Amino acid sequence: MDQNQLITEGEAIAKPCFILTSQPQGEVVGYWGGVRGDIPNSLPPEVTRFVSRRHLVTVSDGLLVQLGIDRLGPISLFEWVDTAGKPHLRVERDPRIQFNSFTCSGEPLYATESSSFPPFEALCLHGSPAIAAWLASLGLQRHEYWKVPRDSISEYLAAYQHRFPLFEVSADAIVGGWHIMWPEDDFYMPAEMIQLMLTLRDAEPWYSIWYSPMSQGCFARMHVS
Repeated sequence: MDQNQLITEGEAIAKPCFILTSQPQGEVVGYWGGVRGDIPNSLPPEVTRFVSRRHLVTVSDGLLVQLGIDRLGPISLFEWVDTAGKPHLRVERDPRIQFNSFTCSGEPLYATESSSFPPFEALCLHGSPAIAAWLASLGLQRHEYWKVPRDSISEYLAAYQHRFPLFEVSADAIVGGWHIMWPEDDFYMPAEMIQLMLTLRDAEPWYSIWYSPMSQGCFARMHVS
């Protein structure tokens, strides 16, 4: 299989996603920074383990529904700082709340439909049987993507870098789509874990928000290069 065929295989499993920017177009679907009116940054006096809370980003779950993800309520990411000065990430969501039911002083975000081209790891794990056969011809199984020589897939990697919004300076965040494998990861996150959002603005660090349909829980990760 040549590299043009690999790219074609990647295009076949591209996922829909939304690119969020601050450029007005259509309805407001999120907020960057500022303060959510119903979850103020100021902490109540009974909170003693933390000294501050800061709203990072909120996105409407309406976008997630369009991507086939359960209605979770608006998804917000906060940074809490404890008394030792250590930051902690916390995801807030409540399916009883509507996105337009609260105010936020943050910068409004708007969505543009896009397509998420898979990283090479995702291509190996989730590509067609032809990908599995190609890996087998190299003496590899699907999960052994890390053994494929990088110089033999340089065109695919270049196509991925060209198409992935991580490298677009105008994008503030990505909702949905394929996730990427970070330097601190030992493996590509399994398909049963869904990345809801990846922030791009003010990186680094980058922040990702994840959802487990099995536990119905959300969590966040911070990434650095």
